Amino acid sequence: MSCDISITDGKGGCRCINMGIEQLAEQMIGGRTEECWASLMEQVESGRNSLYIYEQWLAPAMRYVGSLWEQNLITVAYEHLASCVCDILLTRYAGLVKPDVIETPSLGDAGFFFITGTWMT
Repeated sequence: MSCDISITDGKGGCRCINMGIEQLAEQMIGGRTEECWASLMEQVESGRNSLYIYEQWLAPAMRYVGSLWEQNLITVAYEHLASCVCDILLTRYAGLVKPDVIETPSLGDAGFFFITGTWMT
């Protein structure tokens, strides 16, 4: 991965980041889930494996988002939005890679009994 941008690592050092990672982070901050998914599918179609997608693509993008938040360049709300988009991407990707993992077997019915006039807290 070539270095296009340098960001602080929070420990007094700097870390390089690829422009594609910055673009992904901006999409995540913007809540553009489908654009992120299309980018993820490009990674899959180019032959990238799960380890690469996580360690070299998603994790650096989220570290970049964290760096923006640490520098007060984005609010915590945008950081949380990016985290939610990342969660959605990971869930969809897991369903793509291992569809049987997402399926949950029926656990049957459950019965709940309460005494009239009581509240559950």
